[in-house]
Amino acid sequence: MLKHFLLRYQFVLLLFLPLSIVAQDNSIYVTGGALVLVNSLNFNYEHKVSESETNQGLYVKSTIGQLWTATLFGDGDDDSNNNLYLSAGGVYLLGHNASSFEMGLGIGHFSRSDFSRAVPVANVGYRYMGKRSIFRTGIGFLEGLYLSYGYRF
Repeated sequence: MLKHFLLRYQFVLLLFLPLSIVAQDNSIYVTGGALVLVNSLNFNYEHKVSESETNQGLYVKSTIGQLWTATLFGDGDDDSNNNLYLSAGGVYLLGHNASSFEMGLGIGHFSRSDFSRAVPVANVGYRYMGKRSIFRTGIGFLEGLYLSYGYRF
């Protein structure tokens, strides 16, 4: 199933590949989130597309992850806890130093053996960007209350 999912949506992942070849500001990070009924774990790639000497500006983001819930997307069987998703969108950072306020908006797509649907994704939070590291925390739909840590290059 994962192979079919990746083959079906590889165009979204490949969309950001040309950006990374000429990039000076890329990030990869892992995010874990939870909010009452939904738990998530995902892997993210970001690339800064705006010209700026500071961290402030527009970033494009792609995500692949997993959601665990039996209440929102299923009827309680084991397959309801196997919700793969892929999302793409934009993130805007406000701040001139390493600490920033972030706002994100995009579109996500869920895939499971018995259904497939697109949903909006959004988040607001705090971001710290060191020279080679990134830390994020905040709240979002679909991540819930989230924490992220990763690497900048």
